[in-house]
Amino acid sequence: MKTVLNKMRTNKRECSKIDAHVGGQVRRRRLMAGITQEDVGKVLGISFQQVQKYENGTNRMSAGRLYVLANLLNVTVNDFFAGLDPMNQADHGVDDELRRVEQFAASREGMNLNLAYLDAPNPRVRKLAVEVLRLSADRSDKGEAASRGTRN
Repeated sequence: MKTVLNKMRTNKRECSKIDAHVGGQVRRRRLMAGITQEDVGKVLGISFQQVQKYENGTNRMSAGRLYVLANLLNVTVNDFFAGLDPMNQADHGVDDELRRVEQFAASREGMNLNLAYLDAPNPRVRKLAVEVLRLSADRSDKGEAASRGTRN
């Protein structure tokens, strides 16, 4: 138990991976709800820049602000911690590819892509869309390798 607490402990002024995770979840939920950072700032009585800092994990949010945000976004406070594994907060064991996917999914572009995919009624259309993106990625990888004079 002591090692778990030591892994989670951070410098009082330093934001942790937990803060970054919670901020990312707040951003994802806010985008899904179609609410701007400015609107969130007005509700919380802060600037939109401060909201950005919370969402980026640069600054920590208080429990009270998390509670207000949960109500504003129609979620529970626990939803902001979803997917968080307290045993795995150190850098080891966290896959870089997974981190990349999570960052993209939290972006506006990622949110729009995911929503468009989910709104496509035909499974065949969804499958074709994924295939087009894969082919595009393969071509760009080969193009980059060719420009460097190497092969895949």
